[in-house]
Amino acid sequence: MILARFSKKTFEFKRPAGTSRGVLTEKHAWFIEAWQEEDPETIGIGECSILPGLSPDFENFESYEAKLHQVCQNLATDLSNWPSIKFGVETALLDLQNGGKRIIFNNDFTFGQQRIPINGLIWMGDEGFMRDSSQHLFVLPLMLFVLMTVRGVAGFISMYSMRWIARRVVETLRREAF
Repeated sequence: MILARFSKKTFEFKRPAGTSRGVLTEKHAWFIEAWQEEDPETIGIGECSILPGLSPDFENFESYEAKLHQVCQNLATDLSNWPSIKFGVETALLDLQNGGKRIIFNNDFTFGQQRIPINGLIWMGDEGFMRDSSQHLFVLPLMLFVLMTVRGVAGFISMYSMRWIARRVVETLRREAF
């Protein structure tokens, strides 16, 4: 028999995150742990993650946690209207099936051997943060160009100086020898 429990974790953002529905300063997540009654040491973990105002299955903390209690009592509960909890249960069971090693799918992506092509994400914030971020993107290539130019000039000066010193040493030796 598979047993389950959940715990809540609130993540505090280092800087506020802008979304289409407002600014977030924290992120709530619930972690479902599932294990076989006869092997309580091997635990599968799945995350139920929501964004208030965006997640279709989140109305308030009380009803969400009540559903999590119900699911932990009976993992076969119908979760068709609770996609975030369904994801958490499915990933906990897949992790348990794979030995509780935090492996959901045994594939090349899991082991870092293959990438998944995705669009880039932009961390949104207030107008000042966005402006500063875009200015950094402009300045970085310019700084790289300046750095490579300085490196090239320094290399040239170093080589020229070594040759100049070598000529002077040879010239001095010739004068003293002859």
